[in-house]
Amino acid sequence: MAKKDKSYLMEIGRYTSFSFIGEIARYLFLIVASAIVTNAFGAKVYGQYAYVISFLTIIITLSGLGLGSGVMFYGQKFRQAGQESKVKGTIAFAYIAVAAAGGIFTAAVMIFANPISKILLNSPDYGPLLFKMAPLIVIEALYGLSLTVLRSLKRIARYSLIRNIFYHMVRISAILVCFFVFGIKGIDGIVISTYTAYVFVLIYSIFIQYRNTEIGNPTAVSKKEKWEMVKYSLPLFMSSIISILLRQADIIMLGHIKTEEAVAIYKISVQLCAIIPFFKHITATFFGPMISSLYHSGKRNEMIHTYRTVTKWSFTFGLMIFLGIVLFGKSGLHIFGREFIEGHTALILVACGSMIGVMTGQTGSMNAMTGHPKFNLISSIVTFTVNIILNIIMIPKYGIVGAATATLISAIIGNSLSLLYLYSTQKIQPFNYKYIKPLVAGAVSYTVVYLLNHMIMWDGMTDILIKGSIFVLVFTGIILIMKLDEEDKVILNSMHSTIAGLLKRKN
Repeated sequence: MAKKDKSYLMEIGRYTSFSFIGEIARYLFLIVASAIVTNAFGAKVYGQYAYVISFLTIIITLSGLGLGSGVMFYGQKFRQAGQESKVKGTIAFAYIAVAAAGGIFTAAVMIFANPISKILLNSPDYGPLLFKMAPLIVIEALYGLSLTVLRSLKRIARYSLIRNIFYHMVRISAILVCFFVFGIKGIDGIVISTYTAYVFVLIYSIFIQYRNTEIGNPTAVSKKEKWEMVKYSLPLFMSSIISILLRQADIIMLGHIKTEEAVAIYKISVQLCAIIPFFKHITATFFGPMISSLYHSGKRNEMIHTYRTVTKWSFTFGLMIFLGIVLFGKSGLHIFGREFIEGHTALILVACGSMIGVMTGQTGSMNAMTGHPKFNLISSIVTFTVNIILNIIMIPKYGIVGAATATLISAIIGNSLSLLYLYSTQKIQPFNYKYIKPLVAGAVSYTVVYLLNHMIMWDGMTDILIKGSIFVLVFTGIILIMKLDEEDKVILNSMHSTIAGLLKRKN
């Protein structure tokens, strides 16, 4: 491999190192927190919370105004031009706008909590809970922007620490204190712990940015530049709204048509499948800013190779986890309570939808960061429309299985459209002969454990830990036997050097 090709691969390895441990910790924290809540408070209470927070998440996304993408795109543009004051001014402008929008939406939801509960949530009983949780709108909107700012500045280690470690540690601690110390056993315990965690991480993240003078004077950016930033962000804003509607539609419609228990079971299935795009989530923290930087620098070949390399890694990790869910899905659901086992079919369907997204890679970021943000909006509208229509048809008859089927079909359509558009504009697609290795590893490891399942039968964590370890060892063993590609070695060496450096610094 030419020497000039190694710099961006080393950058992938370095940033991946910062996110790898944090992403694992985040997922484990999510599972632990959900297991504590479902076992301590019950499926119905958890379902009520999940239903309301799913609705509020839509309002939170509205409050963000899409300016996070604007900060990422224009921040890199100004940085490449050596205009640091404008980078900081862009960040300040985004904070002011999001705080104003979040405040307005928070006030509106608090004022109209009862009508919203009755009309949109299909039950007047949610009015008091909606009122209590409404301030999360402005808090979470600002927190989300603060994370995007850290990403745009390529402060990936700090981003990962706040998002993946601090938030979850504070929330789990608050849940335990509420339940065991103060005896709060209703939904208020979950709400209080959520507030505690978000307020803490928001204050901490903004404090870090002020201390490092990363937030400047908004007047450093002209009105024309602010307007250009808003125009760029608008289609991505609309796309993000539709995307969040798409992710929350299943839960909201289940809450309307079925029960809180159905919401809880489906929510857990979605959470378990969230680990399939594990590597995709890791690289998403730096992929957008990195592609934007390469694009504005005119480094097309490096940009293409970055997309292909990251997608191959995402596919390899995703395939291993997907097959693990197929093999151990029932045992995993058993951890949350026996009633959650009925979500097994839905779990497999949602897992298939997640795998489709992993196969196509970061197509949305590629389209947006190469100057085509409007297509993301078109793709999102089509995908959302298909999902809603299918939910309306299938949820009344098939419940959570119908919701999962709708998610799978819409995932196939949405990801296919984005990939086809990327190829039509940039002549880029991620697939090549290098995908044979993970496919062979997956087939062999799945067959081994499948045969074991017919000879030895365990339940719960015993099944997952013992057979899961065998599965992972066989999968990784096959990959190593077939030998790593040159770019894989560069990335792994960079990861090793980065982690070793961090450990040496701590010692």
